[in-house]
Order: sequence, then C-alpha cells, then structure tokens
Amino acid sequence: MVKVKITRDCAIKSKHYGAGDMAELIKKYRDLLIAIGKAVAHDGKPEPKMMKKEKK
Repeated sequence: MVKVKITRDCAIKSKHYGAGDMAELIKKYRDLLIAIGKAVAHDGKPEPKMMKKEKK
C-alpha cells in the first residue's frame, strides 16, 4: 500500500475522494491515477514553499 495525494475529485472502488485528500492505495491504482493526472505521489514530506528570488 502506498500513499497518494488526490489532486482532482475521483472515486476508487466505490469510495469518493475529494481534491486534497490523502489516500492509501495499492500500486496498480496509484499508477493509474498518476497517469490520468488525478493524483501525485506522496512521500510524507511537506510541500516546498514558494519563495521569491532576490534581485542583485
């Protein structure tokens, strides 16, 4: 079982997941959702913050 972050609403095996939810799925479903753009891999690290570059 692997964790993914859902990016768009979807249903997996009759269970609904909303955008932003975390789901624990088997690798087959993870690969399918990532391929169609409805999920991204989640490794447990927080998302990086966007920082502005300073001008020199």
